[in-house]
Amino acid sequence: MVDIRPADPRDIRWEIDDPAYRVYFWRPDQGGSGWVSEEWEITGAGVAAVQEWAAERADGRRFVLYARAETADGPGLIRLHGTGPLD
Repeated sequence: MVDIRPADPRDIRWEIDDPAYRVYFWRPDQGGSGWVSEEWEITGAGVAAVQEWAAERADGRRFVLYARAETADGPGLIRLHGTGPLD
């Protein structure tokens, strides 16, 4: 269920102005019993351009688009679009 509500901009502690993005392309492996991914990191572009780049290169594969972020726990990914093969 979607939850939409007003947001308080004062609760944000950090912002990344020029994030790096990760694109994971997924396809079934040759045996058909698992999945194989191809990963790319993209910088210097906005999210719309990265999503367009991925869609043009998907060639029938599903893809997931992430923003890469650093926290005190180390690097991580924030899913922006798509689902992995097990989602």
